[in-house]
Amino acid sequence: MSERYDNAVGPQITTGDRRPGKLIPILAALTLGGSLSAATQYFAYSFRYHPALGANFHGVYPPWSILTWSSKWHVAYPDALMQAGGIGVIISAVGLLGLLAVKSIMGNTSRASEYLHGSARWANKKDIEASGLLGNDEGVYVGAWTDKKGAIHYLRHAGPEHILTYAPTRSGKGVGLVIPTLLSWKHSAVITDLKGELWALTAGWRHKHAKNKVLRFEPASSQGSAQWNPLDEVRLGTEHEIGDVQNLATLIVDPDGKGLESHWQKTSQSLLVGVMLHALYMARDDGRPATLPLIDAMLADPEAISPSCGWRCASMLIVTGSLTRWLPLRRATWWTGLTKRPARSCRPPSLTWPSTGIRW
Repeated sequence: MSERYDNAVGPQITTGDRRPGKLIPILAALTLGGSLSAATQYFAYSFRYHPALGANFHGVYPPWSILTWSSKWHVAYPDALMQAGGIGVIISAVGLLGLLAVKSIMGNTSRASEYLHGSARWANKKDIEASGLLGNDEGVYVGAWTDKKGAIHYLRHAGPEHILTYAPTRSGKGVGLVIPTLLSWKHSAVITDLKGELWALTAGWRHKHAKNKVLRFEPASSQGSAQWNPLDEVRLGTEHEIGDVQNLATLIVDPDGKGLESHWQKTSQSLLVGVMLHALYMARDDGRPATLPLIDAMLADPEAISPSCGWRCASMLIVTGSLTRWLPLRRATWWTGLTKRPARSCRPPSLTWPSTGIRW
């Protein structure tokens, strides 16, 4: 069975086949023939079909006879030839106008495409070789192809292009493509593994044979997960610490990135900035790391962190600026807007909002 290809892309799809058809040349030839025939018959009629005009079939002469007669008698009968030529020009003009009308109608008439319902087909060997999927020793598995001899050739993509695989649930995407790729791809990879199946099946091979450093990051797991403390990324003691803490606080208060629109979001973000800086300097002086659970505990019960001081330390710092161990004076401006507000209208909602974002 022969295969028909439709590889047109872009404007080619909507403009259709631009190759000239046969109808227009045929109509042009008929127009030319008709004009010559009309001139010939008119000239013969003018001379009552005289025997000198030559052979005919029941008074019908060959269309090109007018050209022969014109070369013979253009001196003797110029008026008759001029009249016959005029008849031919009129017929030719009418034919050309009709030709233009037909061409215009054809150009504006939509034709049903034979690929209206798609042109998808199974790729053959030529297509696969052109795509560069055959003969690759590494890359992402994208499928397999069986040749005429029954041999299976695995198709692997090793180029810079992106790959998207879509198929119904439980159709074999993981078993057929993802797992074989992870068990042969020796380069780095970031894998989203919600069920943990890929880790269990491929982590050992990647560590032992691919010589990868394999990390499993699952914050909700009680054991076996790599750890990462966002507060360790704050460049404490530099000019970047305020910006780093602000970015982290904004991510906690506004995880969707919609912006700090409400009053409580803005005050919660400002409160978190102050609490984070407070916890960072306190933990540094105490020789322990500052963590999000520590900040959550401070927001839940400040007295439990330092019963002799708690939130009062921050308030005293704003008034006196003497307790530099807890927070340097230049950081205190982040607390000023909160400590001056009445406790009823600000503190409870502001404490609730950041605490919700921290417990993730």
